[in-house]
Amino acid sequence: MFQGGEGERLAQVEELLDDGVAEIAIIPEGHFMGLPHLCGQHPTHEVICGSPAVANTAGEAAFFAAVARDRGFDRLGIVTSDYHVTRAGEELSRCFDGDVVQAPAEPDLSLHVHAARVAHEALGLFQSFLRATCVSPGWYEDGTPAGLG
Repeated sequence: MFQGGEGERLAQVEELLDDGVAEIAIIPEGHFMGLPHLCGQHPTHEVICGSPAVANTAGEAAFFAAVARDRGFDRLGIVTSDYHVTRAGEELSRCFDGDVVQAPAEPDLSLHVHAARVAHEALGLFQSFLRATCVSPGWYEDGTPAGLG
């Protein structure tokens, strides 16, 4: 789950876990997002938390990809807001060789706010294309570097 949004991302993750669509959730900065009750403590599912080296979309994508490599995953699902899913998918595909499935969450935003977020994402996507590389992944919650497995 990419950080941010208005609560719709977490609701989408919980729905995917409850419906059996997802078995494991990866939440960067879970403790800092006010979700410590989920990090490693979810009653029925595994929730992996950690800290991306860079606290942005590119850093989170690199962290997700490193966790996936460590765990031997060949498929990842993106949970993020609908206005963010294109850039998040691009960043994750740059860092992860497996299949990337998008599960956009729909925020309850006014047209004006939604348009502003779409514009922000367009600029972020342009910046992403200019960088064209995967950033450093970061660390697991226990301080172990991600991507070593």
